Amino acid sequence: MPAATTSYRILHLIHSPQRRGAEVFAAQLATRLEAEGRFQNGVCSLYPQGDASLPLDGLAVFKLNGGRGMTSRLGMDPRVVSRLSGVLRRFRPHVVMAHGSDTLKYAAVARLFHHRIPTIYRNIGLASSWATSPMKVRLNRLLLSQVNAVVSVSRFTMEDFIRLYRFPTERITFIPNGVDVAPFTAADPAAVRRQVRLELGINPQALVLISVGNLSAEKGHSDILPMLAQTQPNLGGAQLVLVGDGPLRGPLEQRAGELGVAQRLRLLGRRDDVPRLLAAADLFVLPSRTEGMPAVLIEAGLAGLPAVAFDVGGVGEVVADGVTGLLAPPGDRAGFQQALAALAGDPRRRAAMGQAARKRCGELFDMRKVAEAYDDLLVGLLSSGRGPV
Repeated sequence: MPAATTSYRILHLIHSPQRRGAEVFAAQLATRLEAEGRFQNGVCSLYPQGDASLPLDGLAVFKLNGGRGMTSRLGMDPRVVSRLSGVLRRFRPHVVMAHGSDTLKYAAVARLFHHRIPTIYRNIGLASSWATSPMKVRLNRLLLSQVNAVVSVSRFTMEDFIRLYRFPTERITFIPNGVDVAPFTAADPAAVRRQVRLELGINPQALVLISVGNLSAEKGHSDILPMLAQTQPNLGGAQLVLVGDGPLRGPLEQRAGELGVAQRLRLLGRRDDVPRLLAAADLFVLPSRTEGMPAVLIEAGLAGLPAVAFDVGGVGEVVADGVTGLLAPPGDRAGFQQALAALAGDPRRRAAMGQAARKRCGELFDMRKVAEAYDDLLVGLLSSGRGPV
C-alpha cells in the first residue's frame, strides 16, 4: 500500500448541489478523505438545480450546468459530456467516482475519451426497481462495461445488481452508507427537543412521528396519513412531521384535509437542520416502497430514534427488527400500522430501542469507518499503476 503521504486526485460526480442522500454522502466522503491527506477531492455536479448549501468547503468544485432535456436516446446533454471532458483535462483525477442517478451514463461516455482514468460507480438504490424495461437493462449493461468497479450500499442491493445485470462479482463490493456522527452529539438533547417543539408549535407532551425524504410516490408518505386518522388511542393525537419537498407536497396537504388530520401534519420542506428536528421526535417512520440503504434511517438511529419501516432493500441491514425498531413486510400496510401503534403506546420500549439504534448506527455506519473502506478500495484500484491522462 502506498505511503499515507501519497496524494491522489478523486473526482466525485454528483447529480446536483442539493441536500439529498447521494449528494450529502459524496460531500461527506470527499471531506473525510481530504482530511486524511492521501486524496485531493473535487466534486462535480451535472445539473444546477438544487440547494447550493451542500457543504463543499475545502474541496475543488466544478459545475457543468446541464439541462434535463432528452437530447439523445440516452437522455444526455452533449454539452455536459464536453464540459466534463474539460474538467477531466484540468483536474486530472486518478479516479472518477460516480454517485448514483444520472452520473453513470456521463461517467461511462466520458471514459471513452479518457480511458486511462479508472471509474467507480456507487449503486445507491435497488436496480430492479428503476431499470424496468429490457432496453434499459441492456443500455445499463453497456454503460457498466466502462466501469472498473461498483460499490453497492447494501448487501441486498448488491445481490440485486449482480442478478439484474449479470455483473461480474469480482468487480462489485459492498460498502455501507455512512453518516458524519458529529451533528448527533448535542450536549443537551432535551433542551434541543424543547426548543424545536416550541418553534414548530408542537405540544411538549405530544407523540411526534417524523420522516425525512423526497415527497415522491416511492417514499410512500401517503400511507401514513390514513393511519393518523384512525381512532386508536395510541395514534389518536400523534403529530406527523415530514421533512423534504417534492411533487406530492400538494396532494399530501389535500389528502390530510380530506382525512381531517391537517392540523396534525407539519410539512417543513427541505431543511439543513435535520439532526435538530430528529431530536424533537419520538419515532421515525419510513414507509418507502423501494430503498438502497437510506442515510436518513441511519441519522434517525444516531439521534436515538427507533424506526418503523417496510422491510425493503437494505432497510433491514440498518434496522434490527425487534431490537432497534419494527419492520413490516413490503406493502403490508396493516402490519406497518400495527407496528406503529405498538411503539406509539410503549414509551419504555421506544427508549430502549432508541438506545440500541444509537449504538448500532454509531458502530456500523460512522463515516470515519466507511471512509476507511473507500480508502482501501481506491488504493487497491490505483495499485495497478493507472494514473491521470
